[in-house]
Amino acid sequence: MYLKSVVCALSSAVSFSVFAQTENSESKNIDLFASAGYSFTKNLKLKNDTFGTYKPDSSADFGAELSLSALYSLPSLGIVTPVIGGGLHSAYTANKIEKEKTEIYWASAEANAGVKFNPVSSLQVFTLANLGYAGISEISDKTDSSRLKNHYYYGATVIGTVPLTDAMSVGGSVAYNRHSAKYKDDDTSLSFNQFTTALVLQYSI
Repeated sequence: MYLKSVVCALSSAVSFSVFAQTENSESKNIDLFASAGYSFTKNLKLKNDTFGTYKPDSSADFGAELSLSALYSLPSLGIVTPVIGGGLHSAYTANKIEKEKTEIYWASAEANAGVKFNPVSSLQVFTLANLGYAGISEISDKTDSSRLKNHYYYGATVIGTVPLTDAMSVGGSVAYNRHSAKYKDDDTSLSFNQFTTALVLQYSI
């Protein structure tokens, strides 16, 4: 009788634990991300009302990007779950334009929308569309610097993470964004492609 009581109690405890874990995992609708990575630019083009559009001789040297973002999960659609959210990004790139070192810096707010899915139980993948605006943006070389205005960008990001704990995951991301901006003090505009690879820390609540 005592043994049966113990077995029933253990069985109830295990069942409750599994139920609680299931409820807890289902309630995690917000994913928070912090990332740091390497970034570089390509295909820089300048446009001036007088000289027209031209592509200067340029090459990317080094870049870095830091970001904090959050995604909210909407009701699941079978194997995929729609997500929406946004984040804050800060980036710096150093380039050689016409053999002269040129630095571009910006801080931006970004909106994201996409889907997440689990191709295998130990891997979570997010595919996102990006739309961003850089409220602080500057381009400079050793002789001059200029603030940029109307700095917008759009692109896509893929994030993959594996769990460390029930709430914490780690992984990586790759992103592509197409930027366009205008010099604040004259009629020149520029555009370029940005590529970023980063390490990602994810916390789910």
